Amino acid sequence: MGDGGVVDSGNAGELVALALKRAGVSHLFTLNGGHIWPILTGATEHGIRVIDVRHE
Repeated sequence: MGDGGVVDSGNAGELVALALKRAGVSHLFTLNGGHIWPILTGATEHGIRVIDVRHE
Protein backbone atom coordinates (compact mmCIF):
# COMPACT_ATOMS: atom_id res chain seq x y z
CA MET A 1 0.00 0.00 0.00
CA GLY A 2 1.32 3.41 -0.92
CA ASP A 3 0.76 6.83 0.54
CA GLY A 4 -2.82 7.79 1.27
CA GLY A 5 -4.11 4.21 1.25
CA VAL A 6 -3.68 3.77 -2.51
CA VAL A 7 -3.24 0.14 -3.57
CA ASP A 8 -1.17 -0.81 -6.60
CA SER A 9 -3.20 -3.69 -8.05
CA GLY A 10 -3.19 -5.70 -11.24
CA ASN A 11 -6.96 -5.70 -11.75
CA ALA A 12 -10.30 -4.52 -10.43
CA GLY A 13 -11.19 -7.99 -9.14
CA GLU A 14 -8.30 -7.87 -6.72
CA LEU A 15 -9.39 -4.42 -5.55
CA VAL A 16 -12.91 -5.72 -4.89
CA ALA A 17 -11.48 -8.66 -2.95
CA LEU A 18 -9.25 -6.37 -0.91
CA ALA A 19 -12.22 -4.13 -0.07
CA LEU A 20 -14.21 -7.19 1.05
CA LYS A 21 -11.32 -8.38 3.22
CA ARG A 22 -10.95 -4.94 4.81
CA ALA A 23 -14.69 -4.97 5.55
CA GLY A 24 -14.27 -8.20 7.51
CA VAL A 25 -15.70 -10.61 4.95
CA SER A 26 -14.49 -14.17 5.53
CA HIS A 27 -16.84 -16.12 3.23
CA LEU A 28 -18.13 -15.25 -0.24
CA PHE A 29 -21.21 -17.08 -1.52
CA THR A 30 -21.43 -16.83 -5.29
CA LEU A 31 -22.76 -18.26 -8.52
CA ASN A 32 -19.55 -18.95 -10.43
CA GLY A 33 -19.04 -17.44 -13.85
CA GLY A 34 -16.29 -16.05 -16.05
CA HIS A 35 -17.43 -12.49 -15.50
CA ILE A 36 -16.43 -12.63 -11.80
CA TRP A 37 -13.36 -14.90 -11.91
CA PRO A 38 -10.97 -12.03 -11.14
CA ILE A 39 -12.94 -11.32 -7.95
CA LEU A 40 -12.97 -14.99 -6.95
CA THR A 41 -9.23 -15.31 -7.62
CA GLY A 42 -8.52 -12.18 -5.60
CA ALA A 43 -10.76 -13.34 -2.78
CA THR A 44 -8.92 -16.65 -2.56
CA GLU A 45 -5.55 -14.89 -2.60
CA HIS A 46 -6.68 -12.65 0.29
CA GLY A 47 -7.88 -15.56 2.41
CA ILE A 48 -11.61 -15.25 1.76
CA ARG A 49 -13.34 -18.62 1.45
CA VAL A 50 -15.29 -18.82 -1.82
CA ILE A 51 -18.42 -20.98 -1.71
CA ASP A 52 -20.04 -21.75 -5.05
CA VAL A 53 -23.82 -22.20 -4.97
CA ARG A 54 -26.40 -23.30 -7.50
CA HIS A 55 -29.18 -21.13 -8.86
CA GLU A 56 -31.86 -23.82 -9.05
